[in-house]
Amino acid sequence: MKENILIVEDNVSVGRMIQWVLQSSGYNAQTVAATAEDAIEYAEKNSPDLAILDIDLGGDQDGIDVAEQIRSLKKIPLIFLTSHDDQEIVARASKTFPYAYLRKPVNHKDLHIAIDLALNKYKLEMKIEQSKADYRMLFENMLNGVAYHKIIYNEMNQPIDYKFLEINAGFEKATGLKRDQIINRHASKALPDFIKSDKPFFDAFLGLELNGKPLKFEKYSNYFKRWFVVSAFSQQAGFFITIIEDITDKKRSEIVIQQAKKELESTLDAMSDLVILTDTNNRIIRCNKAMLRLLSCEFNDLIGKPLWDIFSSFYSDVHAYFSKKYKRPGQKRTKKIYKNGEWYEMSQYPVFPSILSKEDQPDVIHLVYTIKNITHTKKIAKIEREKEEIYRALFEKTGRIKLLINPKDGTIIDANPAACDYYGYSREKLTTKTIFNLCLHPKEEMIRRMGLADGETESSFQCQHRLSHGEIREIDTYYCPIEVRGKKLLSASFHDITDKKKTEERLKLLNTAVEQLHDAIMITDNQGDIQYVNSAFQRITGYTQDEVLGKTPRILKSNRHSPEFYEKLWETIKSGHVWRGNIKNKRKDGSVYDEKVSISPVKDEAGHIIHFVSVKKDVTKLNRLTSIAEAVNLMDNLGYIFSGIRHELGNPTNSLKMTLSVLDYHYADFSEKKVKEYIKRSLSEIRRIEYLLKCLRNFSLYDTPNCESIAIEPFINNFLSLITEDFEKKKISIVVSVNPQAKFMKIGVQAMHHILLNLFANASYAVRDISKPEVKIIVEKKQAGTLLKVIDNGVGMSDRQLANLFKPFYTSKPNGTGLGLVIVKKMLLSMNCQIHINSKMDEGTSVIITIPDN
Repeated sequence: MKENILIVEDNVSVGRMIQWVLQSSGYNAQTVAATAEDAIEYAEKNSPDLAILDIDLGGDQDGIDVAEQIRSLKKIPLIFLTSHDDQEIVARASKTFPYAYLRKPVNHKDLHIAIDLALNKYKLEMKIEQSKADYRMLFENMLNGVAYHKIIYNEMNQPIDYKFLEINAGFEKATGLKRDQIINRHASKALPDFIKSDKPFFDAFLGLELNGKPLKFEKYSNYFKRWFVVSAFSQQAGFFITIIEDITDKKRSEIVIQQAKKELESTLDAMSDLVILTDTNNRIIRCNKAMLRLLSCEFNDLIGKPLWDIFSSFYSDVHAYFSKKYKRPGQKRTKKIYKNGEWYEMSQYPVFPSILSKEDQPDVIHLVYTIKNITHTKKIAKIEREKEEIYRALFEKTGRIKLLINPKDGTIIDANPAACDYYGYSREKLTTKTIFNLCLHPKEEMIRRMGLADGETESSFQCQHRLSHGEIREIDTYYCPIEVRGKKLLSASFHDITDKKKTEERLKLLNTAVEQLHDAIMITDNQGDIQYVNSAFQRITGYTQDEVLGKTPRILKSNRHSPEFYEKLWETIKSGHVWRGNIKNKRKDGSVYDEKVSISPVKDEAGHIIHFVSVKKDVTKLNRLTSIAEAVNLMDNLGYIFSGIRHELGNPTNSLKMTLSVLDYHYADFSEKKVKEYIKRSLSEIRRIEYLLKCLRNFSLYDTPNCESIAIEPFINNFLSLITEDFEKKKISIVVSVNPQAKFMKIGVQAMHHILLNLFANASYAVRDISKPEVKIIVEKKQAGTLLKVIDNGVGMSDRQLANLFKPFYTSKPNGTGLGLVIVKKMLLSMNCQIHINSKMDEGTSVIITIPDN
């Protein structure tokens, strides 16, 4: 398509003639604008490719004015027509850079030539402009820094300096220099510190002018604190170009790679697994230190040796498998081997040439072997499987409402029986729903909560749930991320707090009651600063509330306890546990009093400790009375205990004395066999004394058992594994019954094992003459806590025996010490547990242990 040409001519007949001429030549000249306004309007709407303008338009604006406005819209070629030679007009017109200036009347041939030349020149200029733009874009977007310089000479035409003419963005980035800092400035003035610290750079650039040879070097710049690869060349005398590449990161990477190589070698040497590098014939090239330690040799002793000469026991298991040819990089082979009761995993990795084309069929150049003892790993895998089975069992059997949820869309994957019972839906029905169907919380907030939990952050909050029959309940919600067979899910636990919410109002009433308590109440923040005391505190200590607020409980310190005592106290409560004990404190008047104290941590919804609450009872008078009573009881008990010790130690001692006296008197007359018989009797009595002393020692062993919350069923199973074989030999049946609601109990594991062993030993003795002996262990969940019962169908006990059960040295067994149940009761009391025994003659015995929940 021909170019669009605008004709601006106030003489319509002349304009039409020019239009006809151009159209006859194939140009698109559809408009003749007679006024400046028409011409400008057409240019704005139609964007012509060339304009022919009469200078004299007979109005306020002439053709030169129109040309200026058209060029402001678009740079197009202009041709002026005029009948004037006025130099002032010519000068004005030249400022619009016309492509031709034709005098009227215009010769058609001259007009054609002028148009063709103008359009060709314009196209050439546009190409040049585009080339410049392309060059500028290339120049600016080069990753490397580029700078264009001019050499500065002295009077003797020697290069002494250079000037920056242009730099690109890459140069700015590499050096940190900006254009306005250095363009058209001498290097010596713009960067004097660079020339001082990096003079070799400066000299190299000036030397380029002298020898004319291109430069390329790698050097560290002290000024820029960077490594550069610098190229410099000159295409025109007096000018040169520098190209710089910042290789600082590359240099650092090389250092990192070297360090990584050293660390890799150190890591390989530190590994317990064997790592061996061989050639393709399985001859050893290198190995790690674990291999050297295993074989007790030096590295040079192994170089070149066939791998299978060393691991000949593995050869038959792996040789055929590892002899297969590798077709491509990235493959490996692994074989598990069972030898001498141990599992091993042997892996083979091929090493290919580092540079390969797609067409290459590479050959393996080395082989890497690793040998790992995985016996422990297999055991761990078995444990993990057992854990999953335990989790599944807990999920199914727990009384807590539990759902498995897909965090992506909220669909319910699984529900335990407790959830089905609670919501009133079958498991099949529940798994067709989403959590959004049950929860009345805003969906956006639920999605956010699930997203938090899916991101390995536990999420807990309160919301409302709707049950199948429409009832709305208040729920405490807990989300925790878990992984089931490689898939991320949310384990959701729900606790109905509807009743709890209703009772919260009632709890407010307790605030008034606290002020009327006889016991002192003190509340501190988590740093121990007192924030509240009740009136009983003020009455007991003598301090007013204003005197203690903001202070710490040290204001009551009596210095009757060691620093370790207080450290243990703080360690207990800061770990979230309750501390109970007796403290001697000092009142405001300086008098010391005894307090029975319970300190409990108070946590916020996030589980952080925010306060400590102390309940303090003044037991000074009670302790005095107790001391008096204990003093009286002590004399009675000491007499009974000493009498028991005298009896229990006296009998074997008298027997031993008599035996030794007879032996001493008749030693010369007795045969060797008779002497050994008397010695054996003496040793038997000594062993009885030793056993009695051991029992007395055991009486003080378990003063402070380490109590922890343990799962009941696994504990019972572990204990029964200790006694089952012995009871089976004695043909005694063991019956176990554990209430599903009894999940955990807080005890000292070792102490409880000792207690149960003692009780089962007593039960075994009691059923020895029964035709169908049986011992039951029953665990029940009651309001008071967990009840653990040991019941036998043995001979039972009389009222007298029951009354003396817990007296030291009292026993009904021929060889008993009378200390077993005494130790049992002592250990149970140290764990805050109670023991009660019921028994009837010929009906059996029931031992009931009460274990409180807290």
